Amino acid sequence: MISDELKERLQNEIKLLYQNYEQEGMKEYMPIIKELTNAVLPYMTSGKKEVQNIIQSIQNGVEAYKHTDMMGMADALVVVENILTF
Repeated sequence: MISDELKERLQNEIKLLYQNYEQEGMKEYMPIIKELTNAVLPYMTSGKKEVQNIIQSIQNGVEAYKHTDMMGMADALVVVENILTF
């Protein structure tokens, strides 16, 4: 569903956020969220629970971003990563 390059960026972003590197984490977060959203869009009409969970996690991540909640942002990406790697 996502490219190896995006997977690598996703993992790096999670590390930055959990290490509380706010400036670095905030800079790349929304571009990654946009790419994840674009990757999932073709599957939206499938009705699969995994896709619904990814969309919900992305929404949670955007809310965390609005509040500069680094842990919430990282947690949302981890959920997406876990769903995509199973």
